[in-house]
Amino acid sequence: MIHDNDLTVREFHFSSGIVGGQQQSLNAFFNLLSYALGIVFPDPSQFHVYVAAGYGSVGIAMVLYGWGTYGGGACWEPSHSI
Repeated sequence: MIHDNDLTVREFHFSSGIVGGQQQSLNAFFNLLSYALGIVFPDPSQFHVYVAAGYGSVGIAMVLYGWGTYGGGACWEPSHSI
């Protein structure tokens, strides 16, 4: 049985709260961006703008993932000790 005072459980709850909130806000932003692009570029001949936005969002996600995994991951860590 895992208790609430277990360090791994605490870390999981702490990280899933922060990462989950950031993930949801990024998802909502890019979802809103797709609707905004539909309003700004309604002509089907401008579909290349949607494609470029899709590739751009995937590229931004790759950069953020790489930065968080390999580069600046230390800035996501809490400043206080448990």
